[in-house]
Amino acid sequence: METIDVLICEDEKLVALELERRLESFGYNVRALASQGENAIELARTLRPSLALMDIRLEGELNGIEVADILGRELGIPSIFLTAYCDEKTMEQAKNTRALGYLLKPVQDRDLRTAIEMGLAIHNREITVEQELECYKSFFRQPGAHGLIPFHENIRFYLSQEARREMSRELVAGVAHHLNNQLTVMRGHMEWFANAPTVGEYERRQVAIAISECDRSAQLVQRLMWASACGGYNLRPYAIQAVVNEVVDQILSRSGERIQVQAALTSEELLVGGDRKALNAALQAILKNACESIEGPGEIYLRCFTEFKEFPERSNRSARPGWYVVVQVKDSGCGIDSEILKRIFDPFYTTKLYRNAEGLGLSIALGVAESHGGWIEIQSSCDQGTTVTLYLPRVESSNSHELPLGAVKIEADKNMVLVIDDEPAIGDLMRLMLTEEGLETVVFNDPREAMRWYAEHSSEVGIVFLDLKMPHLNGAECLARMSEISPPDQLAIMTGGTLDQFSAERFRPTVRRIFSKPFGAEEVRNWVRSLVSKSRLEIKAPAINAAERYEPAPISSQDKRRDFELDPLEFGLL
Repeated sequence: METIDVLICEDEKLVALELERRLESFGYNVRALASQGENAIELARTLRPSLALMDIRLEGELNGIEVADILGRELGIPSIFLTAYCDEKTMEQAKNTRALGYLLKPVQDRDLRTAIEMGLAIHNREITVEQELECYKSFFRQPGAHGLIPFHENIRFYLSQEARREMSRELVAGVAHHLNNQLTVMRGHMEWFANAPTVGEYERRQVAIAISECDRSAQLVQRLMWASACGGYNLRPYAIQAVVNEVVDQILSRSGERIQVQAALTSEELLVGGDRKALNAALQAILKNACESIEGPGEIYLRCFTEFKEFPERSNRSARPGWYVVVQVKDSGCGIDSEILKRIFDPFYTTKLYRNAEGLGLSIALGVAESHGGWIEIQSSCDQGTTVTLYLPRVESSNSHELPLGAVKIEADKNMVLVIDDEPAIGDLMRLMLTEEGLETVVFNDPREAMRWYAEHSSEVGIVFLDLKMPHLNGAECLARMSEISPPDQLAIMTGGTLDQFSAERFRPTVRRIFSKPFGAEEVRNWVRSLVSKSRLEIKAPAINAAERYEPAPISSQDKRRDFELDPLEFGLL
């Protein structure tokens, strides 16, 4: 991973040293500390850091806002303000520097780390877009390219849209990761409380309402992930006709006889590698939009066919040449105005007036299509209806990539459960649930310490619960290290998404269960009970705090690197 070099600009020496310690614990490289504005500029010119962490009050004639402005304009080095000042005038001045963030002291580790990662991701994306735009500009300046000049503004518009989607992807991925962790903790503790013998019926009903709201929040997070094309997917081959028929039945049951659907589905089985739930949501959004465009009686024409695309990257930069399954939906509705058509895929943009219109429908459809390696095309004009065409890569094999999930009894002498999750509250929840089942439980929040402990105690571990998105070592890297030592008998993955085809192959055949966050206490209990004999569950064992029986070794220089990235697609996961 690329190293993040940070320049700390802070006039308080003790505060600067504490920031240095915290940033290096995240794996960042602190190049220098500067207390004077003029000194900070000279250091930035010499060291060229990735980022400046900037206090507004500095020694010397220049304050932090002036220094950040010079670093950004002259050197292209972004800044994040970390200050105690929150008055409106100061914030307005800070905005003009185009800084990546504005954090108020005292700041939590998670907020600081997230601001740095998200800010740099957006900054790098903006640089990429500008570079691509410059390439197009240089092309237009070449002799013989004047015929393409009218398309220049369209290209600029396309690149700006692409940049917005990429930024949205980064933001939603980071927020969803934290929200799913928090929802897991809340839901798990509420379930545990509701099952306590001393809790009355009235309290249980109130807790059930709270759990239901957690589930609704989880559904909204999932829809946001789909709309931003950053959701986790469980890709398996499906016949698109079956998914289409399922969605048509759902839509017709709501619209009644007002709308007639004429479907032309080929008898040939057209397979796509997709997540059934996500594909259903995408097609529902397209068909629902078609129905809502028809005010009175009307018709929707739907057909499926295949088409070879030689240059699909023109529509989706991650698409590859080959055969595509095409689902085309044409309605007899009112059509879409050209100005509205430009924003049709923007999240939360809607022209509908009713209360439940969230403006995510077509955003979800496009996000799902792009995440599956496809895209969507729309043709429409006022009073002429709309045609929406969905392209998805065709797969030839019907062999499932599903993981060999199942319950296999663990050996009697392997009486420990290892939980690895960087979220302390989830570790505490898992310790609470597993201890009640009589299992000796060891919890680690730092995966590096967990791997060193596992090297010494792998013969005692029967079950491993492993988070996928963690700093320092992610789930895939942890699994690789455990496999070198001794593959765990039972491995359960904890994730805010699901495994895609590539990641499923990487985890095969070790993973026996996937717990999608937010998961419930009963879900964990039932799986554990299927693995452990009744006699062993009757022996209550205390939870073990790993710190009491294991002294962490110093972190090696090899581990001291940039380890925390808010990139949900690094392994096809969140």
